[in-house]
Amino acid sequence: MKDEDKHISLFGYGKTTRALANKITYATFYDDNVNKPFTDEKGFKVRPSSEFEEKYSSLEIPSPGMAPNHALIHQAKNLISEYDYFTDTMPPSVWISGTNGKTTTTQMIQTLLKKHGSVEGGNIGTPLADLDTEANLWILETSSFTLHYTNKAVPQVYVLLPITPDHLYWHGSMKEYEEAKLKPLLMMKEGDAVIIPKKYKNYPSKAMKITYETNEDLQEYFNLDASKLKFKAAFLQDALLALAVSKILFDECDYEL
Repeated sequence: MKDEDKHISLFGYGKTTRALANKITYATFYDDNVNKPFTDEKGFKVRPSSEFEEKYSSLEIPSPGMAPNHALIHQAKNLISEYDYFTDTMPPSVWISGTNGKTTTTQMIQTLLKKHGSVEGGNIGTPLADLDTEANLWILETSSFTLHYTNKAVPQVYVLLPITPDHLYWHGSMKEYEEAKLKPLLMMKEGDAVIIPKKYKNYPSKAMKITYETNEDLQEYFNLDASKLKFKAAFLQDALLALAVSKILFDECDYEL
């Protein structure tokens, strides 16, 4: 066990942080809804947020939904995201983000790639701590909240659906929201691939950029035939993006599946 694990602080006593605690072993939770310290059924200490002292903490991991203006975030000196914690053990991964359609696209990609040993999780409901690190591939629905706090982990393929105003109360502005969604591009490497709306074609990245504005753009670039799909409108775009990922990784295009 790493020495730093003995001083890990988990901000929020929710699904993500509780799953993490099972991997970390030595952790203390700090939560706004706790008024009196207690020890939970697994032996972890759960304390009020006000009791956090940064000098006794070597690493802090927040619940993804904890806003940047929260007092705990301001106090933290060694803050990392759930994704960053798994940087060294995460299998190759596909991240899906955007404003609408993330869940559908994630599930469609998993449907296509399950036969290749992929598992799905992230914002879709299964915390990374509960995913199999021996799987061949992680398919992760990824929220702007998680991306805001992630500074090390990167996907090998990143799918970004169109971005429209959302969660501005959390991010503070549309610019901050967009920057969170685009953040992986800054960290991705040569050999990685990103599929993004055409309006972000000039955003800096070492990854191979594939841009689209319409479903026709995706069909043309990946040589896809939308007439073989039964979906319409936004769901058709989700399906085309899923097939695009399948083509990038395995050069497959299974319309029936």
